[in-house]
Amino acid sequence: MTILYDSYSVSPATAAVALAIDPQTLAEPPAAVATMIARLHAAEDDADERREHSRRQVIATVIVLPLDKCGQPSDPPFKAYTRDLTTHSIALLHTRSLPHPHALLRIAIPGRPPRWLQIEVLRCRASGAFYDIAAIFRGEIPTDSATAAGRKSDGRD
Repeated sequence: MTILYDSYSVSPATAAVALAIDPQTLAEPPAAVATMIARLHAAEDDADERREHSRRQVIATVIVLPLDKCGQPSDPPFKAYTRDLTTHSIALLHTRSLPHPHALLRIAIPGRPPRWLQIEVLRCRASGAFYDIAAIFRGEIPTDSATAAGRKSDGRD
């Protein structure tokens, strides 16, 4: 089964690569990144917020698997810190750039199983020693055996 979102696909092989990533084997993002995010959060003025969807300032660790233009892994996965989050988008800060406009992102919300989401990178801009990465969510990679086998979820997850 190939998952299609806006004419971009993630093959079952790519999904399997993502699902096989062991978070314990990846290095934590540099502590300086979290320090910078905390400084940015302190300096931001929410009164000038013009976004369609309200954002939450969240510092959490996510796993990023960069994909090439064909939807195949292009670089090794890495951990990054979130800067903020909406229901439709995410901002990350890291010392690495994303070379292509697509990636898979693993996010873990306390009390829930981790989720793998397909993202489209809208911005990857150098900011000093860091890269400010903004992306929108394009879909979710099924992680349970029923959905992965092609059966629809009953919506209770």
